[in-house]
Amino acid sequence: MRGFIRDPLFLFLWGGILLFATYSLVGGNTHPVNLTSEMLAVLDQDYERLTGSPPSLKMRDQLIRDHYQQEVLFREALRSNIVEKDPEIREVLIEKMQESVAEDLSEPAAAELALFYASNIDRYYQESSLSFQQHVVVEKPSNPAQLVIALQEGRAPASQPSRYGLEFSAYGNSMVRGLFGEAVLASLLDAQLNAWFGPMPSVDGWHFFLVRDRHARELLDYSLVEEQVRADYRVEQLRQRVNGFVKDYQGRYPLKLEAD
Repeated sequence: MRGFIRDPLFLFLWGGILLFATYSLVGGNTHPVNLTSEMLAVLDQDYERLTGSPPSLKMRDQLIRDHYQQEVLFREALRSNIVEKDPEIREVLIEKMQESVAEDLSEPAAAELALFYASNIDRYYQESSLSFQQHVVVEKPSNPAQLVIALQEGRAPASQPSRYGLEFSAYGNSMVRGLFGEAVLASLLDAQLNAWFGPMPSVDGWHFFLVRDRHARELLDYSLVEEQVRADYRVEQLRQRVNGFVKDYQGRYPLKLEAD
């Protein structure tokens, strides 16, 4: 019995009990940090996994103190609404909760994936694209038409460098829009093939363009997008599961919109 009483684990737990009891007597509302034998075993296993040997009595006492400290900090963090003040913590918790809600989602069968592909066929088209080149000058030319003729005849001076390059092969329309803006995309879509036009201004200078080819929107074969279909299917499964989970808890968390 004496050896048991001298065990640091016993002394620490007994000290914790006295601490919580004293706090109760002075009017506090206690929320004990329960450390079960199973949890202690996990602490021991984690330590042994890292060090290769089981913890000594002194080290086990330190492990318990560390666990207790972390638990107190965690509970106080929740009580002080740190989560609401830190967007990164909120994102991590939301992601973990989504994983928890969806942890038992089943692996889709081939027929389910094929049906999802057919039902969402618009997702699996390769968008329209353009093949074109550009010529960039820093200063606006005094006679743009003359430079267009020189470009067409292949006798124009070398282009200024461009951060996006000068040659563009089968760039999707959305990518072209992102690089050059809507006005340039519209001009490229309307321009005559193999005919230089411009100039069009940007922060980099003045741009002249020549469209070599336009590529139509094309449906991708299922074999090429099967992994994407699988990923999209899982996302849809998760969305439905999360929607159902949130719906079940609407009574606990009613939505109240404050008037403007």
